[in-house]
Amino acid sequence: MHTLSIPTLPTHTSDTARQICDYLDREGFKGEIDDDGDVVFRCEGLAYLLCLDSADPQWGRLVVPFVWEWDSAQERTEVMQAVDFVNRRSKLVKAYSVNNRVHLSIQLLLEPVSCWSSILLRCVRALAEARTLMINAIRLPELVTLDLQKLAQTQTDKHDTPPATTH
Repeated sequence: MHTLSIPTLPTHTSDTARQICDYLDREGFKGEIDDDGDVVFRCEGLAYLLCLDSADPQWGRLVVPFVWEWDSAQERTEVMQAVDFVNRRSKLVKAYSVNNRVHLSIQLLLEPVSCWSSILLRCVRALAEARTLMINAIRLPELVTLDLQKLAQTQTDKHDTPPATTH
């Protein structure tokens, strides 16, 4: 019986992860490489995970895991409204849920590695701001209601505005 042999691609992920850890160390953060080859670090009390892929060295996902967890159907509804709110309001960050937990992430395509260092701190700030937005939306559901009302009004205004005429 023949077995299928899939050649392994050369990987630069470990080099990329080391370079990113070196950058984080220079910036005053302690970056570590976990068992999966991802970079883990903390900034201002939040844990961050930079997931890398040896098959796609240009790709990376920066994640703030476990932003919120829910226990009931009622709370799930409120949390999902907050997730939608964050996704509407954030330019970079996407909120999503897995197993009753909300995570925030930014996915990027960058090369060379030096590009990571030029935008990593901006991504960290964007994720921290999205986390605050998420928590505020859960604790103050009227923010979500007001946002939806503004969105609905904007849509109404677009449909009520007559098209411009040219002569």
